[in-house]
Amino acid sequence: MPSFRRTLQMIALAGFCGSCSVVALAEDAAPAPKSAPMMSMGGMTKPKPADAAQPVITGDGKAEATLTMDVRKYDWEGTKTFNRMYMPEGVALSDKKPEGVTKEPKYNGTPKYATITIGNGMPSHFTVVSDEAEGKEPKLYLDLNGDGDLTNDATGDWPTKEEGKEGASPSYRGTFTFKPGWKSADGTNTVGEYAENLYWQIGRGQINYYNASARTGKIKLGGKDYDVTIIENDADGLFNKLYDSNKPIIVGEKMTKPVWLILDGDQFDIRGTFPFADMNYLATVSDDGSKLSLAPTMKVVRVPRPDAERPKMISEGVMAPDFEALAWKPGQTALDTNNRFKLSDYRGKKIVIVDMWATWCGPCMKGIPHLSKVAEAVNGQDVVVIALNTSDDVVPFEKFATGKGKEYKFQLARDPAGRDENGNTIARKLYGVTGIPATFVIDKSGKIVGTVSGYTEGDTKLEQILKGLNVKVD
Repeated sequence: MPSFRRTLQMIALAGFCGSCSVVALAEDAAPAPKSAPMMSMGGMTKPKPADAAQPVITGDGKAEATLTMDVRKYDWEGTKTFNRMYMPEGVALSDKKPEGVTKEPKYNGTPKYATITIGNGMPSHFTVVSDEAEGKEPKLYLDLNGDGDLTNDATGDWPTKEEGKEGASPSYRGTFTFKPGWKSADGTNTVGEYAENLYWQIGRGQINYYNASARTGKIKLGGKDYDVTIIENDADGLFNKLYDSNKPIIVGEKMTKPVWLILDGDQFDIRGTFPFADMNYLATVSDDGSKLSLAPTMKVVRVPRPDAERPKMISEGVMAPDFEALAWKPGQTALDTNNRFKLSDYRGKKIVIVDMWATWCGPCMKGIPHLSKVAEAVNGQDVVVIALNTSDDVVPFEKFATGKGKEYKFQLARDPAGRDENGNTIARKLYGVTGIPATFVIDKSGKIVGTVSGYTEGDTKLEQILKGLNVKVD
């Protein structure tokens, strides 16, 4: 009969292999390594060398630690420094004032309200107000201490402004420290600090954010001290999200995001059990993340995938789904819902290039000049180039269309669904697009003959597809 320690080692291996298939399916990638490295838009941290010494645990393997809140560890600079992957949340802006707002500043325009929830004590609901007026810099007011007074927490200025590229609206960002409350096990309420990174673009109907705070400290395992960091990715300040099979992990339609434990340079999702030092571990964390305990266990807790299947982008060889979109005609100054066309209008007449993009998408905007050059090169041939704006707000689209957009040679169009939070857009619902820019080349019969995902400067894949259709692009 194997020893208790050997049994735990076998469970750890089994638990790891089970999670591999989940990661591979979720990411459409090769099986994951022992622990998923931290990733960001720029890449990932360097993995430990294969010959690096592996940790050895002696004794019963149990450990406890008290962690402190590093309030701005992953602010905008920290995100870059630590190459952190972030999983943004978003709150819709509304004309309706939240209950509890008792005092407001003098606004330049019409205020738009949103509420961010952090912690599970008092306070836990924090009002955010976007103040946008024509000809003036937008303002942001926050009730950081949750007292209902929007005049005593911040200046109203966004800390950082970034000018838009290729005619896109400017974007704004900043890190703000809130003072939420957490309920403890004995029912008492503790108020602390928790920071969020907020970002927004003029005209957008929502503010996005992700957490800047993390719990950090040291934990002693097997007589050795290890640096530990815990990051929750729902940006709600709650760290206790261990999956319980007796309770649904999905609240409404939302699934909790990973709670990362960084231990000895490896990263583990502690919503379930995880392998460390050839042992199978269960992590227990207090709601506020201040208390962490690790214990070997024979139990295996696997976090299930969401029920919804990830859409698959359609590819070459199938008929392009027909759609109706709003055309932007020369001389327009505002979107006209009467200017409509269908993709099928071109069937039997022209080759169609449909590029799906949004003003908030950096790679999309970088690729816009290239798309225009292609449109200019195919001018006079039986080819139409459509730049289909999708998953975007009206105001930034109109600003682009009436500004820099007038210089480009393609046909501007907009998905009537706009920014549909349920994914009922042309891009996602009909074409299975999960990332933009996404470009489809459709022949005269209406069949998709080529696709391009993303944009990289110097890439000529689109031109090569067109040459295969005897279209001159040089």
